[in-house]
Amino acid sequence: MTKNILKNNDIDLIVSALARVKCPKIDVINDHPVFAVTQGWQKQILCEESGVASVSSPTELETALEDQNIASIYVPDETFGMKMLTRILERHDTQKPIFWETFDDE
Repeated sequence: MTKNILKNNDIDLIVSALARVKCPKIDVINDHPVFAVTQGWQKQILCEESGVASVSSPTELETALEDQNIASIYVPDETFGMKMLTRILERHDTQKPIFWETFDDE
């Protein structure tokens, strides 16, 4: 399987979003960086960014990983577990950043 290369403007959007939300990297699965995002302001900023798709099922995640117009993916809390996320990402070599929503402990 060949790896999709993100365009420079896609990378700029992702870097911009990451700089604005300051979310920590929690894992790397098959070259997909996985970042923790709290439910508050980080979620709002990411959902406003172009090129960031929000998914609500494993099928939607699969589709978003294959869509060349999507630069990164936002997974809302309780959509599915980390085991499912890992299985899906291991099948795709697109290297798209994944933003995994978590509860804010504060």
